[in-house]
Formats: sequence, C-alpha cells, structure tokens
Amino acid sequence: MSEPQIVIDAAPDLWRALRWRGVVALRLPLVNADLQRATEQRFNLWRKVCGCQLGALLLLVTLGYRVPAMLGTLGGKWSSLAVEAGIALLAALIGKLLAIAGARLLLVADVVLFERRIRRAFAAMVKSGT
Repeated sequence: MSEPQIVIDAAPDLWRALRWRGVVALRLPLVNADLQRATEQRFNLWRKVCGCQLGALLLLVTLGYRVPAMLGTLGGKWSSLAVEAGIALLAALIGKLLAIAGARLLLVADVVLFERRIRRAFAAMVKSGT
C-alpha cells in the first residue's frame, strides 16, 4: 500500500508539509517544475528521518564508554549490567528523538525559506507585468 499524498497547490498550504503521514507533492502554478521537484525531495527527506542511526550510534557510544569501566570496578554484577543497559537504551531513545526534532526544525526552516522564495518571485512577476 502506498503512502497518501499531501498535495500542495497554493503557497499558504505549504504548512501541510508538516503533517506526520504521507508524501509531499507540490503542484504550485507559476513555479518552475525543477524547483518544485527539488523542494519535494528535500521536504520528503526531512519528513522520513526516523533517528535510528543517531540512536544506534549513541547506544554504541554509551555502551563503549560505560560498560568497560563498570566491569573493571564492580566485577560485572548482573544488576549493574542491567542498569548500564537501561542507560544505554535511554541514550538511544534520546538520540532518536533529537534526530527527529532536528529534522522537523529543518523542515520548518525549509518551508519558510521556500515560501519566501516563491512569494518574492510572484511579487517580481506582478511588478514586471508578466
């Protein structure tokens, strides 16, 4: 089953790109097709960030940092290992959430910049009379 499309056909509707589900499809009149295609790709890239890579990286770094020191000082008690595993999982979750939040912030910035760009282009077209 394919994802539903979020079709945006007017500049004020650009904020619908922040919805959680679907693929953004731009159908803006008077905007260059290549620019729309590139913008669609960027919007969808930011929307698809899941944070798994950053979460996994933080999990490995946390385990690599905490477990060897703990094994050397505590003798490797199972309860200590469980606590360290919990800390590592928490670090992974925080990394995942940070990546998702960062991608959403970049999407918001991209929407704002794209909206300004097409509004300026439209204003210039109106001034020139084309």
